[in-house]
Amino acid sequence: MICPHCAASISGKEEKCPYCDSFLEHKEENKIDIEGLQENLNKVRNEFIENPDDKPNIFMIIISVFLPIGIMMFVLNLIRLRPKSAIACLITGILTTFILGFCYVLWSFIEFHF
Repeated sequence: MICPHCAASISGKEEKCPYCDSFLEHKEENKIDIEGLQENLNKVRNEFIENPDDKPNIFMIIISVFLPIGIMMFVLNLIRLRPKSAIACLITGILTTFILGFCYVLWSFIEFHF
């Protein structure tokens, strides 16, 4: 830090300049405003959770029947801050994959034994 009165180089912790004995003002620019950060975080979180456009679209859900497309729709909806639609697409893709896998195993079992 440099003293504004005598331009001497001094420590940033000094309250008084050791060279010219003038009092120094410490700027509070570097202090973090925790309340402001928490306020902004809560505002963004509420916008994320309470998005009025976040209604699962039937077209998106039908497309999400295939797991890779469902994962892609999940990511796109998260980027657009639509968590409900994202979860609906992911669940649709996963459930369809499990149901098709179960049907395949059941069909293979029936075909092999009969």
